[in-house]
Amino acid sequence: MTPKNNIFLKLLSFSLITVGATACHSSKNVVRVDNDVPKIKVDINEMRSDVKSRSYQIPQINTLISEAIKWLGVPYKYAGNDMNGVDCSGLTSQVYLKSLKVKIPRNSREQQRWCLLIKKSELVPGDLVFFATGSDKNRVNHVGIYIGNGEIIHASSSRGVIVSSINEKYYLKRYHSSGRPEIIQKLYASLAKNCASDSE
Repeated sequence: MTPKNNIFLKLLSFSLITVGATACHSSKNVVRVDNDVPKIKVDINEMRSDVKSRSYQIPQINTLISEAIKWLGVPYKYAGNDMNGVDCSGLTSQVYLKSLKVKIPRNSREQQRWCLLIKKSELVPGDLVFFATGSDKNRVNHVGIYIGNGEIIHASSSRGVIVSSINEKYYLKRYHSSGRPEIIQKLYASLAKNCASDSE
């Protein structure tokens, strides 16, 4: 990526939205630790309405987020892959497959390794955010899809698929890393290129 495109991508992270756990087991040996997840009343309809009201500049990102919205309220189920129950990496893999026809690794650790790692400050809608919610703070075991405004859609083991702020104390403490799938990198690079052409 050229420095010029890199600057455009950073600028886009602040302007793409016009309105703007948790333990997803990667293996059965991971102990779920979510007894101090924020006890906030979950209003799925309100979450769905809020995210639906947003608009993204890239059509494929709109498609991705629209697919993620469909999953709000689905209960958590370890190793689940459908609307009857889903875990965190099942959610991300299904959303990417159904919306962008992109097959991504099935567990959160593999998804983290598969992504281009980026700084938290560089997050744009469509990126993945990884957490270490167990006793090993270096071990990724949870993932969510970044939707902008500091929020993710993810499958919480205690509350099902919801929207959460990554700036909540619980998630700040357990944040591990952020990643950008190649398809997302290409989409934003294309947008940056178009923006550069328009400004010339």
